[in-house]
Amino acid sequence: MNIQVLVQGEQWLNRAGVRIRYRRIAPHLLPLGSSLSVDVIGAQVNRDRVGADVVILSKCTDARGLTVAEVLREKGVIVGVDLFDDYFSTRTGPCLPHREMLRQMAKRVDFFLCSTARMQQVSRQFAPDMPVHVLNDPFDDFDKDALARQLNDKAKSALANRKFEVLWFGNGDNPVFPVGLEDLAAFSASLRKLAGGGFDVNLRVLTNLRALGVHNLARLRNLPVPTTIEEWSEERERECLKQALVSFIPVNFQNFSIAKSLNRGISALTGGTQVLSPGYQLYDKLGSFLYHEPNRLLDDLAAGTLRLRPATLDPLGRQMNDLADPGTEAARLCAFVRELDAARAQTVIARPKQRFSRAVLHGRTSVSSVDGLCRQVGWLSIASPFTSSKRPFDVNIGFFGDRQTVHIRFSREGLKFVRPEWRSSITDFANPSSNFAGGMDVPDGPGATILRRLRPAMIETRAGRILHYASVIQATEDIIGRILEDTALTLSEKENPLMSLGSAPFRAITAG
Repeated sequence: MNIQVLVQGEQWLNRAGVRIRYRRIAPHLLPLGSSLSVDVIGAQVNRDRVGADVVILSKCTDARGLTVAEVLREKGVIVGVDLFDDYFSTRTGPCLPHREMLRQMAKRVDFFLCSTARMQQVSRQFAPDMPVHVLNDPFDDFDKDALARQLNDKAKSALANRKFEVLWFGNGDNPVFPVGLEDLAAFSASLRKLAGGGFDVNLRVLTNLRALGVHNLARLRNLPVPTTIEEWSEERERECLKQALVSFIPVNFQNFSIAKSLNRGISALTGGTQVLSPGYQLYDKLGSFLYHEPNRLLDDLAAGTLRLRPATLDPLGRQMNDLADPGTEAARLCAFVRELDAARAQTVIARPKQRFSRAVLHGRTSVSSVDGLCRQVGWLSIASPFTSSKRPFDVNIGFFGDRQTVHIRFSREGLKFVRPEWRSSITDFANPSSNFAGGMDVPDGPGATILRRLRPAMIETRAGRILHYASVIQATEDIIGRILEDTALTLSEKENPLMSLGSAPFRAITAG
């Protein structure tokens, strides 16, 4: 069974989620007769060939994910979507697009993939009956002999020299939630207690450069211990774990944080450091290897009984095998998708007998590559009155030239899908160099009144778009349904909060 993970762009191919969750289990799938590859969404989808039995959409948060999911499922591919970060349970503005995308995606996939039981619970809010698999983040390497030497040397050096290093590593910021370096600053009292135990404590921070803005640099400057800041890299993380005595991993109590996986705690332990984690007890599954209080860690250091030491590596190995063994996780994932495959083989999928086409309806802000993907998979690409791009769409419902009323224009491809009864209403355009081959006025119907009253000034501002978005989009869908052959629409919108308004109740928005 071939598994393919799709990400939204080149820069995501080596992000932590892909590197940790997928690349670590890939070698362990081969002995099981399966394989796993990672690719950018779009390039692997065409009308003639599909290169995988199972496709997992990883953080594909635009209409390309919805399009690919439908195309692949119609070709018999099992499609899943991963929900490794909780952008869904919080009902604040920045999370609205994520919530709406998941609602739409839940109608188009066969399973959810989560990294924690908490995320499994979150997924139930959107699709209670959807099959869900929890894929634990696996460890990378576990060399007991090398760890024993490191642990022994670091503990001896700390006692002899009365100093040791603490490591904080990871993404220092998030576009939606206050995490990372804000957590480090918020729980810095634990660092002060470490430094007050008669040791010189130095903190090393490994993080992404984007996080080092003026506010976070001010936070780091006010930490109670000397601090060195470096840019994170996978290699540098391994080196610093070998040097540090303690990994400091504070966790706040917001929904996003308490749904995170055990990855950083597992990396810290298998890298050879003690784990000090104040705040929410996210890492409690690590059991006796975890410290919440710095004073307890200092007492164990003085007594030679640190929780992670050569004598406790065998129990750690057993616990890692239970929690994060890459071979075990690969086998569990394989068994899960094979069970889905067996269930699908017994399901008869009814295919529509009439002509049936699909299209993407572009909102105010739509990823440009969505349009290219439509052409690649044979879908129509339709512009709404909100669409700011001037790309050559198959159908464009909007304002043209100096016109102050909505008009409809068609490309040559778009004209092929017009219902026969409307073709006499279309005016042919004589200019062969134009992107459009013909046009027509908005026809009578439930949505016509709204579109005929619409003026550019009504949607030029953000407030105007929020006010009119739901009614105009639904009126546009009504018009499309009347003039085109049977066509199923997928809305492509990235402007927040417009994305979540696309499915708002029609009458509630247009009342009065």
